[in-house]
Amino acid sequence: MKNEQVIREVLCWSRDFITVRRLSQRKEELYEQFQGGCYRLLPGSREFLETLKAVQIPVAIVSTRPARYLERAVEAVGMEGFFDAVISADDVRRGKPDPEMYQYAAQRLQFIPERCIVIGSSNSTIEGRMMLT
Repeated sequence: MKNEQVIREVLCWSRDFITVRRLSQRKEELYEQFQGGCYRLLPGSREFLETLKAVQIPVAIVSTRPARYLERAVEAVGMEGFFDAVISADDVRRGKPDPEMYQYAAQRLQFIPERCIVIGSSNSTIEGRMMLT
């Protein structure tokens, strides 16, 4: 879920747009502070993406993080240029598990969503993919 969704719908802290936006931004600042820019790839990830690139299979990265943080993470692990589309929380109204992010990624890759494979590390990733069909 996007930060804003969690603040409004799960935590029920506020529905005021300005308050929700401020809380969301503060959450991201704290996340970056505590996370410390320490990003790492799972073993085999780079090789897998290199293989997809070599056989010209388009790849998108989809994240509920805001664009500037997603871009920072991609750069930190040296994966710039591996993705044909980068979809962040800034690009959609709702985050995972809502399928909107995947639909937009498929559109950007010029594929129908049913022809896309989704790989992720959370239940919301799989739930979102399952909602596409």
